Amino acid sequence: MTARILRSAAVAAAVACTTGAPAQSSSLQAPGTRAATDSAHLKEIVGWYRFADLGPALVTWGAQQELTLMVVRDTMLWAPMVAAGTDSFAVPQPADRPPSAVRIMREANNRVTGLRWTGYRGVHDALRDSDGQYSAHPVEYDAADGERIAATLFLPRGEGPHPGAVVIHGSGTSTRDNSWYMTLVDALAASGIAVLFPDKRGSGSSGGDWRTADLTVLGRDVIAGVAWLRRHPALDTSAIGLLGISQGGHIAPWVANESPGIAYVVNVSGSAVPLNEQLRHEVTQDLRRSAWPRFLHPLVRSVSLRVIRGRQPEWWERNGHLDPIADWKALQVPGLTLYGADDERDNVPVRRSVERLTALGEPNLTTRVFEGSGHALYSAGTMRIRRDVLVLLPDWIHRAVARPNR
Repeated sequence: MTARILRSAAVAAAVACTTGAPAQSSSLQAPGTRAATDSAHLKEIVGWYRFADLGPALVTWGAQQELTLMVVRDTMLWAPMVAAGTDSFAVPQPADRPPSAVRIMREANNRVTGLRWTGYRGVHDALRDSDGQYSAHPVEYDAADGERIAATLFLPRGEGPHPGAVVIHGSGTSTRDNSWYMTLVDALAASGIAVLFPDKRGSGSSGGDWRTADLTVLGRDVIAGVAWLRRHPALDTSAIGLLGISQGGHIAPWVANESPGIAYVVNVSGSAVPLNEQLRHEVTQDLRRSAWPRFLHPLVRSVSLRVIRGRQPEWWERNGHLDPIADWKALQVPGLTLYGADDERDNVPVRRSVERLTALGEPNLTTRVFEGSGHALYSAGTMRIRRDVLVLLPDWIHRAVARPNR
């Protein structure tokens, strides 16, 4: 029996999500920018397109693949584009799905006019679209320890100066190829907010290793991104803030307190309890949904926690005890936290997090709980982020950076 429990606990640990999120270039670059690719050919392809059936789409820079096709707004589709020829790209698919490919269309003068996406539920043609609300620029910058961080800057149209946001990733390996993140990035960039969307340390094209890093190291990577944005001529240096996703929301208030001049902090589905407490909550909820008899839950939970922490012992020893509530209490700028009520039965102890934030009595902090949604803040019965969240988020940021006493 003990061996069976250990094996089953290991399986449970493997599927536990420890605070992770559910996943046109121009020559305008800030001082110190080094492009992620020097290929003029790829730069010609990057930009906006419009499908007759799927709507607007953006070909942008990927984390490991050369390019990524994002179909945005009402439907968010993500297709990594791996070069298979001069103007042809293969789109990797699971083994049980037919191959998918993107072909770039050009005029006789070699100007890109559109693309054809074959294999995703048929054939889809898109024309080049000059009306995109923002552009995408590959950038790199150095972290405090010298590791190179790769990112994409999504820059709104117009001269600016624009407010800005730096994305802080959730747990585990995480890159800018995550279409869930990109839905939030699109909502901000389309509203006039510039967004720096990096590959997390040790993920995609970024150097370093998050597995051996304190959360403070990940926080300093964010501070380096903020510093890079502040040097960009199209940014309002006094209106740059943070968009923390899941575990990134745990890190965000620490960054704001360590980096003077941060304008605001947004926390999307990040707990307000120590990570050890959140992990225990998450494993407990996994057990609640499992077939294990209730009288065995304490034993299976104990084994699962040991298995999970044992996979990354250094990381949990360094970070498991960290409690974000002191950083929220010290925050001197507007803060917004968003939760899905159903996340209480999954990743995050929502009620306890809200109680702790509310107990601070800080007028700068706003907490919203959305009924019928979980960790990803999807609309009920869909795989799309709620429309009210996508409207609230940029509106709140614009109001936060416009505050006269900021």
